[in-house]
Amino acid sequence: MFRDEAVNLIREWTEAHGAQILTFAEYIMQNPPTGLDMSALDVLVHGHCHQKAMGVAQYTVDAVKSVLGANAQMIDSSCCGMAGSFGYQVETANDGEQALLLANEFQPQCVLIDVRMPGIGGVEAARQLKQFFPDARLIFMSAYFADGVIDEVQAMGPVELLPKPLDIEQLLTLIGQP
Repeated sequence: MFRDEAVNLIREWTEAHGAQILTFAEYIMQNPPTGLDMSALDVLVHGHCHQKAMGVAQYTVDAVKSVLGANAQMIDSSCCGMAGSFGYQVETANDGEQALLLANEFQPQCVLIDVRMPGIGGVEAARQLKQFFPDARLIFMSAYFADGVIDEVQAMGPVELLPKPLDIEQLLTLIGQP
């Protein structure tokens, strides 16, 4: 489990024991294994979309390389990658500015966007996307829906809100709707 998910999944336990929660990268940096030769291993690391967007998934790759000595790389596996495996054309952005550039090039019919993104952020990026692509469906996903954010997002018109962790069946249903 990742620290950023723990609060939403197990709130009471997290509030009592939050200081004990470590990411994988933090754990292996603090407790390096001894006697392991992993230099011949190729390790593929999966990061959640929001962790990739915030740049924190790379820390795991770096920790696996430096502490374990393995050849590690991030895999392009995410909600977006999953949607692509179901036949949808998918473009992935790491921040709000990149999302706007990709949208201009690919003119999306449906946009799956995280509320928290580096740069201008998901809410502002979606607001700008709606100006240029008013018919594009917006599906917001987040582990951080606060009342103010919900009101701001809903003011944009018809949108969908999906809490993380995502319900994949619900996501596929929403993506497939006209």
